[in-house]
Amino acid sequence: MQRALAEINAAQSARGLPRFEMGIGINTGEAVVGNIGSEQRAKYGVVGSAVNVAARVEGASVGGQVLVSDATWACIRDVAEAAPPPIRVAVKGLSEPLVLHRLEALTGRWPGSLPPAEAGDGPGDGVAVDPDRRVLAHRGQDGE
Repeated sequence: MQRALAEINAAQSARGLPRFEMGIGINTGEAVVGNIGSEQRAKYGVVGSAVNVAARVEGASVGGQVLVSDATWACIRDVAEAAPPPIRVAVKGLSEPLVLHRLEALTGRWPGSLPPAEAGDGPGDGVAVDPDRRVLAHRGQDGE
């Protein structure tokens, strides 16, 4: 998605239009997924602690970043590269800070890397994340 966005932004820049920015957050864990509710009122949804943590991880990202939680990093570390050091972010609803890894590339079966950031690319360009940063809320559809 970040590579596709880099192509879109090149076209945007050529037309003199503003750039788009997107941060991605990924977490790994158990969740309930599917139609939730009754026959009278059903909604396709995803719920669970892992979903809430994923929203916090995404909320900590800035344009151009792909952040993965420690749980995800444990699953992919053999086929992934991350920028050192891990980032610790205190978030609402968790007693311990989240440990996040800034994904840079994947190897193995589906290799690829993020497009290089150009000077002035956006908010993710050269941003140092404050280790005491607090994510107070996330952006959910239902305001949850």
